[in-house]
Amino acid sequence: MTTLNQKIAALSAESRERVLRGSEALIAAEAANRNGLLNLRDGAYQQAVADFSEALDLDPGNVSAYNNRGIAYARRFDYTRAIADFNVALAIDPELFECLVNRGLAHDERSDYVLAVADFNNALRLRPEFPTAYHARGLTYSHTGDDEKAASDFDRAMRLSPAPTPSRNDGRSAYLPMGEAELDVADHRQHIQT
Repeated sequence: MTTLNQKIAALSAESRERVLRGSEALIAAEAANRNGLLNLRDGAYQQAVADFSEALDLDPGNVSAYNNRGIAYARRFDYTRAIADFNVALAIDPELFECLVNRGLAHDERSDYVLAVADFNNALRLRPEFPTAYHARGLTYSHTGDDEKAASDFDRAMRLSPAPTPSRNDGRSAYLPMGEAELDVADHRQHIQT
C-alpha cells in the first residue's frame, strides 16, 4: 500500500503546491468559522456574518459556515438571507437535521407556518428523538392555533428531554450552530493548559 507521504512525493511540484494551498485555505476557513462561532455566541452578529463569509470565500462548500451565517442573519432578523444560506447548506447536504430546524425556525419567524412544519417534519424524519425539533414544531402549531398538536409536541419534547430545550424560553436561542461542540472542547482544553 502506498502511504500518503509517498503519494504526495509522487506529485509534481506544482501539484504539491496546489495541495498545500488548498489545505491552508481549509485551515483558514475553519479558523474563520470558529471566530464566527465566538462572535455569534457573544452577540456580535455583524462580525459573525463577516467571519462566516470569510470562511465561505476560502471554502465555498463549507456547510457549517452556511448554516452558521444563516443563524447570524436570523439573529439580526434578516430571515430572507438566513433562509437563503440554509437552502445552500441543504442543497450541499440535504440530511443536515440542524439546518432543517434552523430553516424551520426562520420560516416560523416569517409566519410561513406550512414551510416551517415541513422542515421540522423532515428534521424529525432524520432524527426522530430530537426534542428541540418537537418543541419548535409545537411553537409553530401554537402560532397557527392548533393547540392539540402543539401540546402533543411539547409533551413529546419534555419526555425526550426533561431539561429545558434551547427553544423553550427564547426562539432565537434555539438556532443550532454547527461546530460549536468542537469549539467548546477547544475552549476547555485552552483553560486546562493555562
